Amino acid sequence: MVKRFWDCAWGRFPRAEYCIWYGMVRRCSNPRDPGFPSYGGRGIGVSARWRHDFMAFFADIGPRPSLAYSLDRLDNTRGYEPGNCRWATRSQQQRNKARPANAVGACYLRAADRWQARINIHGCAVFLGAFQSKAEAMAAYRGARASARVIDRIVLDAARATVTPAGEAASPASGRVA
Repeated sequence: MVKRFWDCAWGRFPRAEYCIWYGMVRRCSNPRDPGFPSYGGRGIGVSARWRHDFMAFFADIGPRPSLAYSLDRLDNTRGYEPGNCRWATRSQQQRNKARPANAVGACYLRAADRWQARINIHGCAVFLGAFQSKAEAMAAYRGARASARVIDRIVLDAARATVTPAGEAASPASGRVA
């Protein structure tokens, strides 16, 4: 077996870390990369120190603790830079995920390239439709939410009307006080 220069000088080459570094640089700088719209297209970049120097990246981040870890940014609005990156598990990354602001009731369906509006009424999800824009989906949600509030008010008023003055609810089947 041939000994390579890297193996002789520093030990085994950190191939997994190199692939992660290369993917990070590629998705932030190559418009042809499928991840570019979510990274480079949003202005997420790689620090000048790391952009062309894998060894600087590796010196700052260190080896990956295990296969369960991947690269994570602490502040998702900032780029890949020393002090903003760490090795994190999938559950740690899920807790650090960016949530869309004011997207209650509307979610984007990437496969269909449409916005979906839903509302939960008494624990049941009600599908309101799929729309071309987020504004249309939010308008549908707001309309359904207003209707649900009116219906809840009617149900609440009806429930109050069936309560006797003593504070006991009347039994609807027998008409007697329970």
